[in-house]
Amino acid sequence: RAAEGFLWHDDFANVDNDPYSSKLESYPENWETRTIQCLKYDYIPDFTLGYYSDPSEDEIELLCSCIDQNITNDWVKETGKQLKNGEKVNILYKEAFPARFGEKIHLCTQNARREPPRLKDLNVQPGPSKVKNYKPSPELRAAINEYRRTVGVLPDEFLSFTAEEQEAYIRGVMDAQYRLNVAYNLPDLEGFGGCLNHKLPQIISAAAQFTEKEGKSAWLMPLNLASLVGKVCPPQIRESLKEKEYIEAATFWKLNKLWSQLEKKTEDDVSDKEAHWQKISDKIDKAFIRGVLDGQVFLAYWLREPDLIDLLPCYYGPDALERILSLYSV
Repeated sequence: RAAEGFLWHDDFANVDNDPYSSKLESYPENWETRTIQCLKYDYIPDFTLGYYSDPSEDEIELLCSCIDQNITNDWVKETGKQLKNGEKVNILYKEAFPARFGEKIHLCTQNARREPPRLKDLNVQPGPSKVKNYKPSPELRAAINEYRRTVGVLPDEFLSFTAEEQEAYIRGVMDAQYRLNVAYNLPDLEGFGGCLNHKLPQIISAAAQFTEKEGKSAWLMPLNLASLVGKVCPPQIRESLKEKEYIEAATFWKLNKLWSQLEKKTEDDVSDKEAHWQKISDKIDKAFIRGVLDGQVFLAYWLREPDLIDLLPCYYGPDALERILSLYSV
Protein backbone atom coordinates (compact mmCIF):
# COMPACT_ATOMS: atom_id res chain seq x y z
CA ARG A 1 0.00 0.00 0.00
CA ALA A 2 1.26 3.47 -0.82
CA ALA A 3 1.02 4.87 2.71
CA GLU A 4 2.36 1.76 4.37
CA GLY A 5 5.28 1.06 2.07
CA PHE A 6 5.74 -1.10 -0.99
CA LEU A 7 5.37 -4.83 -0.46
CA TRP A 8 7.46 -7.08 -2.70
CA HIS A 9 6.75 -10.79 -3.07
CA ASP A 10 8.96 -13.34 -4.80
CA ASP A 11 6.50 -15.32 -6.97
CA PHE A 12 7.88 -18.76 -6.15
CA ALA A 13 9.17 -17.99 -2.65
CA ASN A 14 9.11 -20.81 -0.12
CA VAL A 15 11.16 -22.07 2.78
CA ASP A 16 13.70 -23.79 0.56
CA ASN A 17 14.51 -21.09 -1.99
CA ASP A 18 14.12 -17.89 0.02
CA PRO A 19 17.61 -16.48 0.65
CA TYR A 20 16.79 -15.48 4.22
CA SER A 21 14.72 -18.47 5.35
CA SER A 22 15.46 -21.34 7.69
CA LYS A 23 13.82 -24.72 7.93
CA LEU A 24 10.10 -24.57 8.65
CA GLU A 25 10.38 -26.33 12.00
CA SER A 26 12.53 -23.51 13.36
CA TYR A 27 9.66 -20.98 13.22
CA PRO A 28 7.16 -20.42 16.04
CA GLU A 29 3.52 -21.27 15.34
CA ASN A 30 2.52 -17.62 15.59
CA TRP A 31 5.15 -16.47 13.06
CA GLU A 32 4.25 -13.29 11.18
CA THR A 33 5.93 -11.98 8.04
CA ARG A 34 8.72 -9.53 8.88
CA THR A 35 8.66 -6.01 7.52
CA ILE A 36 12.09 -4.86 6.32
CA GLN A 37 13.13 -1.29 7.11
CA CYS A 38 16.09 0.50 5.51
CA LEU A 39 16.46 3.22 8.14
CA LYS A 40 19.56 4.81 6.61
CA TYR A 41 17.78 5.58 3.34
CA ASP A 42 14.91 8.07 3.45
CA TYR A 43 13.51 7.02 0.05
CA ILE A 44 13.27 3.23 0.54
CA PRO A 45 9.75 2.34 1.80
CA ASP A 46 9.20 -0.55 4.19
CA PHE A 47 8.76 -3.86 2.36
CA THR A 48 8.44 -7.60 2.85
CA LEU A 49 10.13 -10.52 1.12
CA GLY A 50 9.02 -14.17 1.18
CA TYR A 51 6.64 -15.22 3.94
CA TYR A 52 9.40 -16.90 6.02
CA SER A 53 12.14 -14.35 5.34
CA ASP A 54 14.08 -13.67 8.55
CA PRO A 55 17.31 -11.83 7.65
CA SER A 56 19.83 -10.79 10.29
CA GLU A 57 20.60 -7.12 10.91
CA ASP A 58 23.84 -7.46 8.93
CA GLU A 59 21.96 -9.04 6.03
CA ILE A 60 19.38 -6.23 6.09
CA GLU A 61 22.14 -3.63 6.02
CA LEU A 62 23.77 -5.32 3.01
CA LEU A 63 20.42 -5.69 1.25
CA CYS A 64 19.53 -2.00 1.77
CA SER A 65 22.98 -0.91 0.61
CA CYS A 66 22.66 -3.05 -2.51
CA ILE A 67 19.24 -1.54 -3.32
CA ASP A 68 20.63 1.96 -2.88
CA GLN A 69 23.62 1.26 -5.13
CA ASN A 70 21.41 -0.13 -7.90
CA ILE A 71 18.77 2.63 -7.92
CA THR A 72 20.25 5.42 -10.05
CA ASN A 73 17.12 7.22 -11.27
CA ASP A 74 16.24 10.37 -9.35
CA TRP A 75 12.50 9.93 -9.98
CA VAL A 76 12.58 6.51 -8.28
CA LYS A 77 14.20 7.99 -5.18
CA GLU A 78 11.84 10.98 -5.09
CA THR A 79 8.76 8.75 -5.58
CA GLY A 80 9.96 6.38 -2.86
CA LYS A 81 10.42 9.29 -0.45
CA GLN A 82 6.92 10.59 -1.19
CA LEU A 83 5.37 7.15 -0.70
CA LYS A 84 7.27 6.62 2.52
CA ASN A 85 6.06 9.98 3.86
CA GLY A 86 2.46 9.44 2.74
CA GLU A 87 2.64 12.38 0.32
CA LYS A 88 0.71 12.80 -2.90
CA VAL A 89 2.47 11.09 -5.82
CA ASN A 90 2.22 11.65 -9.55
CA ILE A 91 -0.02 8.83 -10.87
CA LEU A 92 2.45 7.74 -13.58
CA TYR A 93 5.36 7.57 -11.16
CA LYS A 94 3.15 5.80 -8.62
CA GLU A 95 2.25 3.10 -11.15
CA ALA A 96 5.83 2.74 -12.43
CA PHE A 97 7.53 2.60 -9.04
CA PRO A 98 6.67 -1.03 -8.03
CA ALA A 99 8.29 -2.58 -11.10
CA ARG A 100 11.49 -0.53 -10.84
CA PHE A 101 11.84 -0.87 -7.07
CA GLY A 102 10.86 -4.54 -7.06
CA GLU A 103 13.39 -5.26 -9.80
CA LYS A 104 16.20 -3.97 -7.59
CA ILE A 105 14.99 -5.92 -4.54
CA HIS A 106 14.84 -9.08 -6.64
CA LEU A 107 18.34 -8.46 -8.01
CA CYS A 108 19.78 -7.91 -4.53
CA THR A 109 18.04 -10.89 -2.94
CA GLN A 110 19.24 -13.12 -5.80
CA ASN A 111 22.79 -11.95 -5.12
CA ALA A 112 22.32 -12.61 -1.40
CA ARG A 113 21.28 -16.25 -1.67
CA ARG A 114 22.98 -18.37 0.94
CA GLU A 115 22.90 -21.34 -1.40
CA PRO A 116 21.63 -21.96 -4.94
CA PRO A 117 17.84 -22.15 -5.33
CA ARG A 118 16.44 -25.61 -4.91
CA LEU A 119 14.77 -25.47 -8.29
CA LYS A 120 18.13 -25.26 -10.06
CA ASP A 121 19.43 -28.25 -8.13
CA LEU A 122 16.56 -30.57 -8.97
CA ASN A 123 17.21 -33.58 -11.14
CA VAL A 124 14.15 -32.82 -13.27
CA GLN A 125 12.22 -35.85 -14.45
CA PRO A 126 9.71 -35.94 -17.33
CA GLY A 127 6.35 -34.50 -16.39
CA PRO A 128 3.15 -36.50 -15.85
CA SER A 129 2.18 -36.36 -19.52
CA LYS A 130 5.44 -38.17 -20.40
CA VAL A 131 5.41 -40.79 -17.68
CA LYS A 132 3.54 -43.99 -18.34
CA ASN A 133 0.86 -44.71 -15.72
CA TYR A 134 1.78 -41.61 -13.73
CA LYS A 135 -0.86 -40.91 -11.08
CA PRO A 136 -0.72 -37.82 -8.85
CA SER A 137 -1.53 -38.45 -5.21
CA PRO A 138 -5.13 -37.94 -4.01
CA GLU A 139 -3.90 -34.98 -1.95
CA LEU A 140 -2.36 -33.29 -5.00
CA ARG A 141 -5.49 -33.94 -7.04
CA ALA A 142 -7.61 -32.35 -4.34
CA ALA A 143 -5.30 -29.32 -4.11
CA ILE A 144 -5.26 -28.86 -7.89
CA ASN A 145 -9.06 -29.08 -8.03
CA GLU A 146 -9.42 -26.49 -5.26
CA TYR A 147 -6.98 -24.16 -7.00
CA ARG A 148 -8.83 -24.59 -10.28
CA ARG A 149 -12.16 -23.87 -8.58
CA THR A 150 -11.08 -20.72 -6.73
CA VAL A 151 -8.24 -19.08 -8.68
CA GLY A 152 -7.47 -20.80 -11.97
CA VAL A 153 -8.76 -19.56 -15.31
CA LEU A 154 -10.62 -22.16 -17.36
CA PRO A 155 -11.31 -21.70 -21.10
CA ASP A 156 -14.90 -20.48 -20.66
CA GLU A 157 -13.81 -17.68 -18.35
CA PHE A 158 -10.88 -16.79 -20.62
CA LEU A 159 -13.30 -16.35 -23.53
CA SER A 160 -15.40 -13.99 -21.38
CA PHE A 161 -12.41 -11.70 -20.83
CA THR A 162 -11.96 -8.52 -22.83
CA ALA A 163 -9.21 -8.62 -25.45
CA GLU A 164 -7.01 -6.59 -23.09
CA GLU A 165 -7.57 -9.00 -20.19
CA GLN A 166 -6.80 -11.94 -22.48
CA GLU A 167 -3.49 -10.38 -23.50
CA ALA A 168 -2.56 -9.59 -19.88
CA TYR A 169 -3.40 -13.17 -18.85
CA ILE A 170 -1.38 -14.72 -21.69
CA ARG A 171 1.60 -12.49 -20.91
CA GLY A 172 1.40 -13.61 -17.28
CA VAL A 173 1.38 -17.28 -18.26
CA MET A 174 4.32 -16.91 -20.63
CA ASP A 175 6.38 -14.81 -18.21
CA ALA A 176 5.89 -17.35 -15.42
CA GLN A 177 6.70 -20.31 -17.63
CA TYR A 178 9.81 -18.65 -19.05
CA ARG A 179 11.00 -17.90 -15.52
CA LEU A 180 10.54 -21.52 -14.47
CA ASN A 181 12.27 -22.68 -17.65
CA VAL A 182 15.23 -20.61 -16.47
CA ALA A 183 15.01 -21.92 -12.90
CA TYR A 184 14.87 -25.56 -14.02
CA ASN A 185 17.47 -24.96 -16.75
CA LEU A 186 15.24 -26.72 -19.29
CA PRO A 187 16.94 -27.62 -22.59
CA ASP A 188 14.63 -25.67 -24.96
CA LEU A 189 14.92 -22.35 -23.09
CA GLU A 190 16.42 -20.35 -25.98
CA GLY A 191 13.94 -21.79 -28.49
CA PHE A 192 11.02 -20.95 -26.20
CA GLY A 193 12.34 -17.43 -25.60
CA GLY A 194 12.91 -16.83 -29.30
CA CYS A 195 9.41 -18.09 -30.08
CA LEU A 196 7.88 -15.63 -27.62
CA ASN A 197 10.05 -12.75 -28.85
CA HIS A 198 8.91 -13.24 -32.46
CA LYS A 199 5.51 -14.92 -32.21
CA LEU A 200 3.83 -13.71 -28.99
CA PRO A 201 1.55 -11.18 -30.81
CA GLN A 202 0.41 -14.00 -33.10
CA ILE A 203 -0.21 -16.28 -30.11
CA ILE A 204 -2.22 -13.55 -28.35
CA SER A 205 -4.37 -12.78 -31.39
CA ALA A 206 -5.08 -16.46 -32.14
CA ALA A 207 -5.75 -17.62 -28.57
CA ALA A 208 -9.49 -16.96 -28.38
CA GLN A 209 -10.34 -18.56 -31.73
CA PHE A 210 -8.05 -21.52 -31.02
CA THR A 211 -9.67 -22.04 -27.62
CA GLU A 212 -13.18 -21.93 -29.09
CA LYS A 213 -12.39 -24.47 -31.81
CA GLU A 214 -9.86 -26.80 -30.21
CA GLY A 215 -9.69 -25.91 -26.54
CA LYS A 216 -10.03 -28.44 -23.74
CA SER A 217 -12.53 -27.03 -21.26
CA ALA A 218 -11.80 -29.08 -18.13
CA TRP A 219 -8.25 -27.96 -17.42
CA LEU A 220 -6.45 -24.70 -16.77
CA MET A 221 -6.02 -22.38 -19.74
CA PRO A 222 -2.21 -22.88 -19.99
CA LEU A 223 -2.87 -26.37 -21.41
CA ASN A 224 -4.57 -24.79 -24.43
CA LEU A 225 -1.89 -22.13 -24.69
CA ALA A 226 0.79 -24.84 -24.66
CA SER A 227 -0.95 -26.53 -27.59
CA LEU A 228 -1.20 -23.23 -29.44
CA VAL A 229 2.48 -22.40 -28.84
CA GLY A 230 3.35 -25.86 -30.17
CA LYS A 231 1.46 -25.14 -33.38
CA VAL A 232 2.82 -21.62 -33.85
CA CYS A 233 6.38 -22.65 -32.94
CA PRO A 234 7.02 -26.30 -33.80
CA PRO A 235 10.53 -27.66 -33.09
CA GLN A 236 12.03 -26.56 -36.41
CA ILE A 237 10.76 -22.99 -35.91
CA ARG A 238 12.04 -22.83 -32.33
CA GLU A 239 15.43 -24.09 -33.52
CA SER A 240 15.66 -21.23 -36.04
CA LEU A 241 14.49 -18.58 -33.56
CA LYS A 242 16.80 -19.35 -30.62
CA GLU A 243 17.64 -16.25 -28.59
CA LYS A 244 19.35 -15.85 -25.23
CA GLU A 245 17.18 -12.97 -23.97
CA TYR A 246 13.42 -12.84 -23.49
CA ILE A 247 12.61 -9.29 -24.58
CA GLU A 248 8.82 -9.71 -24.89
CA ALA A 249 8.37 -10.02 -21.12
CA ALA A 250 5.60 -7.90 -19.65
CA THR A 251 6.64 -4.47 -18.40
CA PHE A 252 4.80 -1.64 -16.70
CA TRP A 253 4.49 0.17 -20.01
CA LYS A 254 3.04 -2.84 -21.84
CA LEU A 255 0.41 -3.31 -19.13
CA ASN A 256 -0.18 0.45 -19.03
CA LYS A 257 -1.01 0.31 -22.74
CA LEU A 258 -3.65 -2.34 -22.01
CA TRP A 259 -5.10 -0.19 -19.20
CA SER A 260 -5.38 2.75 -21.62
CA GLN A 261 -6.97 0.66 -24.37
CA LEU A 262 -9.58 -0.76 -22.01
CA GLU A 263 -10.25 2.65 -20.45
CA LYS A 264 -11.02 4.20 -23.85
CA LYS A 265 -13.65 1.53 -24.46
CA THR A 266 -15.45 2.27 -21.19
CA GLU A 267 -14.80 5.94 -20.40
CA ASP A 268 -18.20 7.35 -21.47
CA ASP A 269 -20.40 8.76 -18.68
CA VAL A 270 -17.79 8.23 -15.96
CA SER A 271 -18.01 10.81 -13.19
CA ASP A 272 -14.99 9.73 -11.13
CA LYS A 273 -12.13 9.39 -13.58
CA GLU A 274 -9.53 8.33 -11.00
CA ALA A 275 -11.75 5.60 -9.52
CA HIS A 276 -12.56 4.38 -13.02
CA TRP A 277 -8.84 4.23 -13.93
CA GLN A 278 -8.14 2.25 -10.76
CA LYS A 279 -10.92 -0.22 -11.59
CA ILE A 280 -9.59 -0.69 -15.11
CA SER A 281 -5.98 -1.14 -14.00
CA ASP A 282 -7.11 -3.62 -11.31
CA LYS A 283 -8.84 -5.76 -13.95
CA ILE A 284 -5.70 -5.91 -16.10
CA ASP A 285 -3.44 -6.53 -13.09
CA LYS A 286 -5.70 -9.34 -11.84
CA ALA A 287 -5.74 -11.05 -15.24
CA PHE A 288 -1.93 -10.80 -15.45
CA ILE A 289 -1.37 -12.19 -11.94
CA ARG A 290 -3.81 -15.06 -12.47
CA GLY A 291 -1.85 -15.84 -15.63
CA VAL A 292 1.39 -15.89 -13.65
CA LEU A 293 -0.12 -18.23 -11.06
CA ASP A 294 -1.71 -20.53 -13.64
CA GLY A 295 1.52 -20.67 -15.64
CA GLN A 296 3.52 -21.64 -12.57
CA VAL A 297 1.03 -24.24 -11.39
CA PHE A 298 0.67 -25.84 -14.81
CA LEU A 299 4.41 -26.15 -15.49
CA ALA A 300 5.25 -27.17 -11.92
CA TYR A 301 2.62 -29.93 -12.16
CA TRP A 302 3.97 -31.09 -15.51
CA LEU A 303 7.49 -31.23 -14.05
CA ARG A 304 6.31 -33.02 -10.89
CA GLU A 305 7.68 -30.26 -8.65
CA PRO A 306 7.61 -31.84 -5.15
CA ASP A 307 6.78 -28.56 -3.41
CA LEU A 308 3.67 -27.89 -5.50
CA ILE A 309 1.30 -29.50 -3.02
CA ASP A 310 2.64 -27.19 -0.28
CA LEU A 311 2.56 -24.14 -2.54
CA LEU A 312 -1.02 -24.45 -3.78
CA PRO A 313 -2.78 -23.55 -0.48
CA CYS A 314 -0.87 -20.24 -0.52
CA TYR A 315 -2.72 -19.46 -3.75
CA TYR A 316 -6.25 -20.64 -3.01
CA GLY A 317 -6.55 -20.06 0.75
CA PRO A 318 -8.97 -17.46 2.20
CA ASP A 319 -8.36 -14.11 0.49
CA ALA A 320 -5.10 -15.50 -0.94
CA LEU A 321 -5.59 -14.01 -4.41
CA GLU A 322 -6.42 -10.58 -3.00
CA ARG A 323 -3.37 -10.76 -0.75
CA ILE A 324 -1.14 -11.62 -3.70
CA LEU A 325 -2.62 -8.75 -5.70
CA SER A 326 -1.97 -6.35 -2.84
CA LEU A 327 1.66 -7.50 -2.69
CA TYR A 328 1.94 -6.88 -6.42
CA SER A 329 0.64 -3.28 -6.26
CA VAL A 330 1.52 -0.09 -4.45
